[in-house]
Amino acid sequence: MKILAIESHGDDLELSAGGTIARFCQEKHEVYVNIVATSNYSSYDGTILRSIEESTSESIEGLMVLGVKKNNIQNLGFKTKKIPFNYILIEAINKNIDKIRPDLIMTHHLNDSHPDHINTGKATLAAARYYNTIWMYEPIYPSKLSNVGFRAIKYVNISNYLKTKIAALKKHQSQWKKYAYWEDLVTSLARIRGIEIKTQYAEAFDIIKEELR
Repeated sequence: MKILAIESHGDDLELSAGGTIARFCQEKHEVYVNIVATSNYSSYDGTILRSIEESTSESIEGLMVLGVKKNNIQNLGFKTKKIPFNYILIEAINKNIDKIRPDLIMTHHLNDSHPDHINTGKATLAAARYYNTIWMYEPIYPSKLSNVGFRAIKYVNISNYLKTKIAALKKHQSQWKKYAYWEDLVTSLARIRGIEIKTQYAEAFDIIKEELR
């Protein structure tokens, strides 16, 4: 099976679907990742919080820990905090979708507080309009909107892959220092989703559409 995961920033995928991606890679599926933004960013006062060098190396290293091949990782080069919802992004994603012809496309949920995430999700849906299986991964704090429903429809048992997910997140050292609660956060959410399907740990997805094969 070919999987194409589309994320706004390097670390989004690890946070919301890292266990699932690790499982897909372990099961020898062909996994491709598009990172929409360069993922470096500054505070509103100009303080650099993540340099371009850090974002580039951390994004690749994190995905490779999950098992994604370096040659299957592509950064589309849009600016962080300025990802547009327009034909330029839609066609950039559309081009890669048509090139890869994935059996499964994964992207951001639309009920999110981060404009980059929302625009990436919307652009992916537009670009993937002729494809039959699309999952949206679960938003996670602080971008998750707790007052807006996320439909946990598709569950993936990641009991054997949570440690790999956390190891991948730790490659994002510039972010790991900032978000000291990351390990507790992803473990707690995975435990809740695991309880819901009577296993130890799981990740959940909302489905836009899915073809039975």
